[in-house]
Amino acid sequence: EKDFYISVPAGSLSSGFVAEVYSAKGHLVTTMSTSKDNTIARRDIKEMPLKSFKWIPSGYSELEFIQSVGNQYIKTGYVDNDATAKFEADCRYTSLESNNSYIAGCSDGSKWLLMGVQEQEGVKKFKFQADGNQIWDNSADKDRHIFSIDLNNGEARIDGNKIGTETGAGTPNGNELYLFARNNNGKVESKCTACLYSFKIYNGGKVSHYFVPCRNSSNEIGLYDLNTEKFLKNSGD
Repeated sequence: EKDFYISVPAGSLSSGFVAEVYSAKGHLVTTMSTSKDNTIARRDIKEMPLKSFKWIPSGYSELEFIQSVGNQYIKTGYVDNDATAKFEADCRYTSLESNNSYIAGCSDGSKWLLMGVQEQEGVKKFKFQADGNQIWDNSADKDRHIFSIDLNNGEARIDGNKIGTETGAGTPNGNELYLFARNNNGKVESKCTACLYSFKIYNGGKVSHYFVPCRNSSNEIGLYDLNTEKFLKNSGD
Protein backbone atom coordinates (compact mmCIF):
# COMPACT_ATOMS: atom_id res chain seq x y z
CA GLU A 1 0.00 0.00 0.00
CA LYS A 2 1.08 3.53 -0.67
CA ASP A 3 1.71 6.03 2.13
CA PHE A 4 -0.15 9.27 1.59
CA TYR A 5 -2.58 11.74 3.04
CA ILE A 6 -5.35 13.63 1.25
CA SER A 7 -6.29 17.29 1.55
CA VAL A 8 -9.92 17.91 0.55
CA PRO A 9 -11.23 21.49 0.41
CA ALA A 10 -14.04 22.37 2.78
CA GLY A 11 -17.39 23.08 1.23
CA SER A 12 -20.75 21.63 0.37
CA LEU A 13 -21.09 17.90 -0.21
CA SER A 14 -21.15 18.19 -3.96
CA SER A 15 -18.89 16.53 -6.47
CA GLY A 16 -16.04 18.07 -8.36
CA PHE A 17 -13.75 19.40 -5.64
CA VAL A 18 -10.09 18.74 -6.37
CA ALA A 19 -8.35 16.66 -3.70
CA GLU A 20 -4.58 16.81 -3.46
CA VAL A 21 -2.70 13.61 -2.64
CA TYR A 22 0.61 14.00 -0.82
CA SER A 23 3.37 11.53 -0.02
CA ALA A 24 4.43 10.91 3.57
CA LYS A 25 7.26 13.44 3.01
CA GLY A 26 4.76 16.11 2.04
CA HIS A 27 5.37 16.00 -1.72
CA LEU A 28 2.37 16.51 -3.96
CA VAL A 29 1.70 13.21 -5.70
CA THR A 30 -1.35 13.85 -7.83
CA THR A 31 -4.82 15.41 -7.78
CA MET A 32 -8.15 13.63 -7.94
CA SER A 33 -11.75 14.81 -8.18
CA THR A 34 -14.05 14.05 -5.26
CA SER A 35 -17.29 12.14 -5.56
CA LYS A 36 -20.74 13.45 -4.61
CA ASP A 37 -20.11 12.95 -0.89
CA ASN A 38 -16.80 14.81 -1.11
CA THR A 39 -14.71 11.64 -0.66
CA ILE A 40 -12.39 9.54 -2.76
CA ALA A 41 -12.87 5.79 -2.95
CA ARG A 42 -10.07 3.73 -1.44
CA ARG A 43 -9.94 1.61 -4.60
CA ASP A 44 -9.12 4.72 -6.66
CA ILE A 45 -6.06 5.39 -4.52
CA LYS A 46 -4.90 1.78 -4.60
CA GLU A 47 -5.26 1.70 -8.38
CA MET A 48 -3.19 4.81 -8.99
CA PRO A 49 -0.16 3.84 -11.10
CA LEU A 50 3.15 4.05 -9.26
CA LYS A 51 4.54 6.20 -12.04
CA SER A 52 2.10 8.96 -11.06
CA PHE A 53 4.02 9.50 -7.83
CA LYS A 54 6.41 12.43 -8.13
CA TRP A 55 8.32 11.90 -4.88
CA ILE A 56 11.69 11.05 -6.48
CA PRO A 57 13.69 14.30 -6.67
CA SER A 58 15.10 15.79 -9.82
CA GLY A 59 18.15 13.93 -11.09
CA TYR A 60 16.77 10.49 -10.28
CA SER A 61 14.74 8.15 -12.45
CA GLU A 62 12.46 5.66 -10.74
CA LEU A 63 12.82 2.01 -11.80
CA GLU A 64 10.37 -0.85 -11.43
CA PHE A 65 12.96 -2.97 -9.63
CA ILE A 66 16.67 -3.53 -9.09
CA GLN A 67 18.19 -6.98 -9.49
CA SER A 68 21.10 -8.82 -7.96
CA VAL A 69 22.66 -11.66 -9.93
CA GLY A 70 24.34 -13.04 -6.84
CA ASN A 71 27.24 -10.61 -6.39
CA GLN A 72 25.53 -7.36 -5.44
CA TYR A 73 24.24 -6.23 -2.05
CA ILE A 74 23.21 -2.94 -0.45
CA LYS A 75 23.96 -1.54 2.99
CA THR A 76 20.81 0.11 4.32
CA GLY A 77 22.40 2.17 7.08
CA TYR A 78 19.73 0.80 9.44
CA VAL A 79 21.06 -0.84 12.61
CA ASP A 80 18.94 -3.57 14.18
CA ASN A 81 18.29 -1.96 17.57
CA ASP A 82 14.48 -1.73 17.81
CA ALA A 83 12.69 -4.74 19.29
CA THR A 84 9.34 -3.53 17.90
CA ALA A 85 10.38 -2.85 14.29
CA LYS A 86 8.68 -4.27 11.22
CA PHE A 87 10.29 -5.09 7.87
CA GLU A 88 8.58 -5.50 4.50
CA ALA A 89 10.15 -6.60 1.21
CA ASP A 90 8.40 -6.57 -2.16
CA CYS A 91 10.59 -9.02 -4.05
CA ARG A 92 10.96 -11.93 -6.46
CA TYR A 93 13.66 -14.58 -6.44
CA THR A 94 15.04 -15.32 -9.90
CA SER A 95 17.12 -18.32 -8.80
CA LEU A 96 16.79 -20.84 -5.97
CA GLU A 97 20.10 -22.60 -6.54
CA SER A 98 21.83 -21.41 -3.37
CA ASN A 99 21.14 -23.31 -0.15
CA ASN A 100 20.98 -20.08 1.87
CA SER A 101 20.11 -16.74 0.29
CA TYR A 102 18.52 -13.76 1.97
CA ILE A 103 16.73 -10.73 0.57
CA ALA A 104 17.45 -9.02 3.90
CA GLY A 105 19.52 -10.01 6.88
CA CYS A 106 21.90 -9.21 9.72
CA SER A 107 23.37 -11.12 12.66
CA ASP A 108 25.89 -10.95 15.48
CA GLY A 109 26.55 -14.69 15.21
CA SER A 110 23.95 -15.67 17.79
CA LYS A 111 20.98 -13.38 17.17
CA TRP A 112 19.44 -13.20 13.71
CA LEU A 113 17.17 -11.03 11.60
CA LEU A 114 16.49 -12.83 8.32
CA MET A 115 14.06 -12.96 5.40
CA GLY A 116 14.80 -15.20 2.45
CA VAL A 117 15.37 -18.76 1.27
CA GLN A 118 17.06 -21.66 3.01
CA GLU A 119 17.19 -25.38 2.35
CA GLN A 120 15.53 -27.66 4.89
CA GLU A 121 15.63 -31.45 4.47
CA GLY A 122 16.51 -31.08 0.79
CA VAL A 123 13.71 -28.61 0.03
CA LYS A 124 14.17 -24.86 -0.61
CA LYS A 125 11.79 -22.94 1.63
CA PHE A 126 11.05 -19.33 2.48
CA LYS A 127 12.46 -18.62 5.93
CA PHE A 128 11.96 -15.87 8.49
CA GLN A 129 13.80 -15.38 11.76
CA ALA A 130 14.14 -12.58 14.31
CA ASP A 131 16.22 -14.18 17.06
CA GLY A 132 13.47 -16.58 18.13
CA ASN A 133 12.50 -19.85 16.48
CA GLN A 134 12.74 -20.13 12.70
CA ILE A 135 9.55 -19.80 10.65
CA TRP A 136 9.29 -21.79 7.42
CA ASP A 137 6.90 -21.71 4.49
CA ASN A 138 6.21 -24.99 2.68
CA SER A 139 8.41 -24.28 -0.33
CA ALA A 140 10.09 -21.38 -2.10
CA ASP A 141 9.20 -20.25 -5.62
CA LYS A 142 10.14 -17.56 -8.12
CA ASP A 143 6.90 -15.60 -7.97
CA ARG A 144 6.68 -12.02 -6.78
CA HIS A 145 5.79 -11.78 -3.08
CA ILE A 146 5.61 -9.34 -0.22
CA PHE A 147 7.53 -10.69 2.78
CA SER A 148 7.09 -9.15 6.20
CA ILE A 149 8.19 -9.84 9.74
CA ASP A 150 6.98 -7.88 12.74
CA LEU A 151 9.32 -8.03 15.73
CA ASN A 152 6.63 -6.64 18.02
CA ASN A 153 4.34 -9.67 17.71
CA GLY A 154 6.68 -12.15 16.02
CA GLU A 155 4.42 -12.61 13.00
CA ALA A 156 5.85 -13.53 9.61
CA ARG A 157 3.65 -13.02 6.56
CA ILE A 158 3.77 -13.66 2.82
CA ASP A 159 1.40 -11.54 0.75
CA GLY A 160 -0.49 -10.64 3.91
CA ASN A 161 -1.07 -14.26 4.92
CA LYS A 162 0.41 -15.25 8.27
CA ILE A 163 2.70 -18.25 7.98
CA GLY A 164 3.77 -18.37 11.60
CA THR A 165 4.54 -16.60 14.84
CA GLU A 166 8.03 -16.56 16.22
CA THR A 167 8.38 -17.19 19.94
CA GLY A 168 10.98 -14.96 21.56
CA ALA A 169 11.34 -12.65 18.57
CA GLY A 170 12.64 -9.14 18.81
CA THR A 171 16.04 -9.15 20.51
CA PRO A 172 18.14 -6.75 18.41
CA ASN A 173 21.57 -7.91 17.24
CA GLY A 174 23.07 -4.43 16.81
CA ASN A 175 24.27 -4.96 13.24
CA GLU A 176 23.49 -3.06 10.05
CA LEU A 177 20.80 -4.61 7.88
CA TYR A 178 21.90 -5.59 4.36
CA LEU A 179 19.67 -6.21 1.35
CA PHE A 180 20.33 -9.07 -1.10
CA ALA A 181 22.58 -10.64 1.56
CA ARG A 182 23.16 -11.23 5.28
CA ASN A 183 25.53 -9.11 7.33
CA ASN A 184 27.17 -11.40 9.89
CA ASN A 185 29.21 -9.05 12.10
CA GLY A 186 30.47 -7.20 9.02
CA LYS A 187 31.00 -10.33 6.92
CA VAL A 188 28.82 -10.53 3.81
CA GLU A 189 27.15 -13.94 3.54
CA SER A 190 24.29 -15.73 1.79
CA LYS A 191 23.82 -13.37 -1.17
CA CYS A 192 20.69 -13.92 -3.21
CA THR A 193 19.68 -13.71 -6.84
CA ALA A 194 16.49 -11.69 -6.85
CA CYS A 195 14.57 -8.57 -7.86
CA LEU A 196 13.59 -5.98 -5.28
CA TYR A 197 10.64 -3.67 -5.97
CA SER A 198 10.68 -1.87 -2.62
CA PHE A 199 11.69 -2.31 0.98
CA LYS A 200 10.16 -0.67 4.06
CA ILE A 201 11.19 -0.43 7.68
CA TYR A 202 8.69 0.60 10.34
CA ASN A 203 9.63 2.02 13.73
CA GLY A 204 6.99 3.04 16.25
CA GLY A 205 4.29 1.95 13.81
CA LYS A 206 5.41 4.44 11.17
CA VAL A 207 7.55 4.07 8.06
CA SER A 208 11.08 5.18 8.93
CA HIS A 209 12.77 3.96 5.73
CA TYR A 210 11.12 3.48 2.34
CA PHE A 211 13.59 2.28 -0.28
CA VAL A 212 12.56 2.46 -3.95
CA PRO A 213 14.65 1.47 -6.99
CA CYS A 214 16.06 4.27 -9.10
CA ARG A 215 18.93 5.50 -11.24
CA ASN A 216 20.87 8.66 -10.38
CA SER A 217 22.28 11.31 -12.71
CA SER A 218 25.60 9.41 -12.88
CA ASN A 219 23.72 6.39 -14.28
CA GLU A 220 24.26 4.44 -11.05
CA ILE A 221 21.50 2.05 -10.06
CA GLY A 222 20.46 1.71 -6.44
CA LEU A 223 17.77 2.50 -3.89
CA TYR A 224 16.47 5.92 -2.88
CA ASP A 225 15.18 6.26 0.68
CA LEU A 226 12.10 8.47 0.53
CA ASN A 227 12.28 9.20 4.26
CA THR A 228 15.96 10.02 4.73
CA GLU A 229 16.35 11.25 1.13
CA LYS A 230 19.56 9.27 0.69
CA PHE A 231 20.69 7.22 -2.30
CA LEU A 232 22.16 3.76 -1.59
CA LYS A 233 24.48 2.17 -4.12
CA ASN A 234 25.63 -1.39 -4.66
CA SER A 235 28.37 -2.42 -2.25
CA GLY A 236 29.21 -5.68 -4.03
CA ASP A 237 30.96 -6.59 -7.26
